[in-house]
Amino acid sequence: MKFSLSILSLLLLSNTISARKYTGSISGTTNPFIGRFSYPVDSSGGIVGSATISYTYANGATSSAGVYMYDDELWAQVYPSLTCGQAITKWTPDTSGFGLIPMPPNSASQQIAVTESLRPHMWYFTMAIAPDCSKNIELTSYTLELLQADGNQLGYDEIGMPAIFGVFWAIYMIIVLGHLYVHYYRSPRFAPVLIRWFTASLVCINLSYFCKMIDWATASSNGIGVPAMSTIGDMFRLLSLMTLWVVCAMAALGYGIVTYKLDEKNYNWVGWLLLVAILCGYITLIVYFAIDVDPRSSTSFGSVWPAITLLLVTLMYAGWWIWKIRMTYAAEVNMTKKTLIRKLGFSLLGNFFVLPFAYIVGAATPIYERTRVTAGLDIFIILCINLATTWTLWPTNAQDAFRVYDGTAAAAMLGNDIIDGTEFHSALDEAYSYTGITDKSSREYSGAL
Repeated sequence: MKFSLSILSLLLLSNTISARKYTGSISGTTNPFIGRFSYPVDSSGGIVGSATISYTYANGATSSAGVYMYDDELWAQVYPSLTCGQAITKWTPDTSGFGLIPMPPNSASQQIAVTESLRPHMWYFTMAIAPDCSKNIELTSYTLELLQADGNQLGYDEIGMPAIFGVFWAIYMIIVLGHLYVHYYRSPRFAPVLIRWFTASLVCINLSYFCKMIDWATASSNGIGVPAMSTIGDMFRLLSLMTLWVVCAMAALGYGIVTYKLDEKNYNWVGWLLLVAILCGYITLIVYFAIDVDPRSSTSFGSVWPAITLLLVTLMYAGWWIWKIRMTYAAEVNMTKKTLIRKLGFSLLGNFFVLPFAYIVGAATPIYERTRVTAGLDIFIILCINLATTWTLWPTNAQDAFRVYDGTAAAAMLGNDIIDGTEFHSALDEAYSYTGITDKSSREYSGAL
């Protein structure tokens, strides 16, 4: 059985797909949670979808089980406050927000039509034996297939997800190809270390969206998707996020722009320590939620506090980054370099607030449309950040600033009264400009980094 890990999806901003066709076997269990699915609304009260259970009882089993359906409003009252027996005796099939698919031993498949005229709902599915859930369920196999009325295997909250990832993957292909051309193929080559890390981030996010596109497109037809592609997509998404934060650290320190030193002065080590803590935090959460004992709820104490802790560390890193890039900007005298540092600060700043923003939006969005809303906003915001950073680092905008100097020539000019203070900055800009550099020197420069 594949369960939806909603908090993990929100943390990774990847919206991992949960199956709509749940399969497995059950033995020695009284009230297993099967899965969930969101159905749309039909104001006229027509059928909006169906739920079909196919099953085979184990040898000797004569008890008749049933699949119990709860909409999101009713589920909030039932789980986790009521036991299985209390829920069954309190709610009847006539109660709004409740449904039952009987599973008689003399049949192998049962179906129920779902109607909804008020608003879309997320439905939760459990299995039990009435009237008190005291008997174990013994099934050799079962398949619960959930469909919309038009046969779509995606839930209401997932409509359009294949197109979202497909469109943004195509956009990123254009961005990546243009970036690779101007920085690595076109002469003169301009690819210092900071830009190489940013290239890695762009490539990883592009591969992530490609994997997720395949996963969602497959899920729309078979209800399961391609779990391996989804996992690979999540890993590429995480790699893209971490490499972009390394770019942020380099920009804050002015690496390749004002210095080649990454020493421990001025609390540089704090930023790297926080960055490592964030990476370890994400890896820990992946393992934690992979073994989460209760996939039915995303609001339990054990699921929220790890997320909050990671958010706090992320915001601490953002605080260090803002402080550090302001120091680097203030200490620089060359106006070309100051301009680039300022632009990098503006283009990269939003990166630190994508996670908190997605967390807040996800919490405020109804669960029956959360997947589509949070995924769309997350992808769009990150696209804006990457577009701004790509343009900031475009060779015509950035190459003049990527040249480290020690100030010796400037000091000599001032000491000999060759220029006065008014012309000091313009003289530096001209002395350390990359405009007109030769192809050979450019290749030597980029290779040395």
